[in-house]
Amino acid sequence: MSVHDFQIPVVFRHRIGFTHHAFDSGNPLLREILAAGGGGPAMAVIDDGVARAFPTLVDQIAAYFADGPIELRGEHLLMGGEAVKADDRGVRDVWRW
Repeated sequence: MSVHDFQIPVVFRHRIGFTHHAFDSGNPLLREILAAGGGGPAMAVIDDGVARAFPTLVDQIAAYFADGPIELRGEHLLMGGEAVKADDRGVRDVWRW
């Protein structure tokens, strides 16, 4: 029996955009970022605390995507806070969605 180690490099580009009113229909930033990534369908995963603090957010996201070429395949609320950081159920939920 033998053991072999292989180094497998992973290249990942992480783009960050700073803007105001990200889901305003006149703001092109999110559409541009998604288009640069291939323009495939999108899914919104929203911290449930953020959704409670901004009750119109889910509707704003749905309206934003309704105005553009990228299909929104759903908005999902995910438990937020410190507890979720120590539990992989949130990640498994996202994979399932």
